[in-house]
Amino acid sequence: MPFPFGRKRQAPNPQPATRQPSGPRPATRPVASTAPMAQVEKVVTAAAALRPVTDAELKAEFDGVRQVWGATRIIAVARDPLRARLTDVLASNLKEGFEIEVETTDDPLSFVMINCVNPRAGTWRPYRVARLVPTKEQPEERFGLYGHSSLYAHDAAVQYVETDTKSSGAVFHVHRGPNREAALAFLRERPVREKLVYQIVETPQGNVGRDLIYIFEEKDGKPIEYGVRPRLAQPRPSTTHCAWCGFYVAPLRVDVATSGPSTATVYLTVAEMKDKGNGFRCEKCALLQCVFCTDFPPTASVMGHPAPCGSCGADLAQSQLVQMRTTDR
Repeated sequence: MPFPFGRKRQAPNPQPATRQPSGPRPATRPVASTAPMAQVEKVVTAAAALRPVTDAELKAEFDGVRQVWGATRIIAVARDPLRARLTDVLASNLKEGFEIEVETTDDPLSFVMINCVNPRAGTWRPYRVARLVPTKEQPEERFGLYGHSSLYAHDAAVQYVETDTKSSGAVFHVHRGPNREAALAFLRERPVREKLVYQIVETPQGNVGRDLIYIFEEKDGKPIEYGVRPRLAQPRPSTTHCAWCGFYVAPLRVDVATSGPSTATVYLTVAEMKDKGNGFRCEKCALLQCVFCTDFPPTASVMGHPAPCGSCGADLAQSQLVQMRTTDR
């Protein structure tokens, strides 16, 4: 979706002060060292199989350790942002000489326990992951992550500045961060489900942002990567938003220059539809489905490549592109 230039604040602001993490406490047992990616996948896989707990249950458990561990909050995230956050924090622990062990427990709640121990220093950094019960307000798959103060480094680094609302209706939520790495980590955990809503992080290396489709460079709108779309725990029918991820589905507009009535056949690739945030309305069950939630090959044309509807299995390639319009000129 084209990025609307002209935000009043473009230059990055001075780097904010960051909080110092509280000291870890001594380890109680030795653990084995493992490569971070393998451990991250082990945690994510185990967490997805956990018995879900309510937000209230997890908060009660969190309150019992928050002061000892230096935990500031429960981070509620979808699967991919959970993976990204864990990759970052566990890689940092390994660089500092910590070893990692992963275990699951059901006492008193069902969660994954991550123990990071530095044998030389005799220090311990604990982290926990629980699977959260979907709610009406937050029906997507969610996990609750909390632990040692080192987990919250990005929270301390990226801080809210202001919300800038334009006369066009565009809304910019502006933040400030110390560097590009912290800014990207921050944006990857904050999905934007609506059109004309933008998360911006100002850094000394340049500003980056996130909209309905991309994480991008603010100076010229150049895409960095597609924003991950967390899936809803249950499909949610809507006339404007994808039933599977809850993101707005942008109508596809096709302008055709003609001198009178005509018929146009339009061939689009999946990449072209992603760039515009388009999608489909299943002709069989009528659910709206964005192109990100389909199984089309990334570089394929949507014509001639069957992709099943996530609900009824009908072929979306034969379905109607959402609100396709042709315009005489």
